[in-house]
Amino acid sequence: LNASLKRWGEGTRLRSLTRRDIEDARDEWIQEVGPNTVLKRLNALSRVYKLAKREGWVAYNPADAAAVDRPRQRRPQMDWFTPEEFNELLGRIEAHQAKPGGKITTRRRVLLWCRVLVATGLRRSEFLKPPDSAWNLQKCSVFVAHGKTDSRDIPFPESLVPALQELQAIQGQIAPPSPRAFDKAWQTWKKLLAEPRLHPHAFRHTYGTTMAAHGIDVVSIAKLMGHTRIEITMRYLHATRRGMSLRAASGVMSWSAMSAWFTSRRSAR
Repeated sequence: LNASLKRWGEGTRLRSLTRRDIEDARDEWIQEVGPNTVLKRLNALSRVYKLAKREGWVAYNPADAAAVDRPRQRRPQMDWFTPEEFNELLGRIEAHQAKPGGKITTRRRVLLWCRVLVATGLRRSEFLKPPDSAWNLQKCSVFVAHGKTDSRDIPFPESLVPALQELQAIQGQIAPPSPRAFDKAWQTWKKLLAEPRLHPHAFRHTYGTTMAAHGIDVVSIAKLMGHTRIEITMRYLHATRRGMSLRAASGVMSWSAMSAWFTSRRSAR
């Protein structure tokens, strides 16, 4: 909102601005920032006018969507890793040398976090939240209680258990020690490796993409990932368009969630 109003300076009266003024501002902003940011500024300005109109301070809303055309919103790029990229990433983290006198604990944590996130598809908030009691290492599943949508039980392969046990030994628990430490570690390693995709949600996308490449149906993927709309899950079908075949996906991670998911389905019958 401040960025929206800054253009006209202090002391400018809302009632003095016209539709033409808003359109000129929109055209200038498009040259400076992306369409998504322009859209946010226009919507914020429109909300101010709606409040002012409700109080009787202005007669109409010149920033209303019906009055001013909005720029086309650009969908953010969905970051994910192909099998080769993921394995290469792990190798780069493993090979990175610690600074003299530095600790390798953070490096090991990040390696383990990558493996857990890509094998479970957990959101950042879901990985930070569950206590160790939510992780059933015998049945190889994690229970996400009251996630972003509904609660769900996510199976994972037995080969992931050693990584979870190592996290318990390093951190005293499976979940990261704190949100701040978790986020700081990702930012640090993103800069060290110059890898902009190195963030938790990229591994969630990789999880969904790999399942789609394995031919798992969209409804099942949506349930495992906790999606409320099937349209969101449909994005993961782009994997085949980028050449991520079933054979390639199999090389991703022998410990990926696919085999565990099918095993759990068969045992449930």
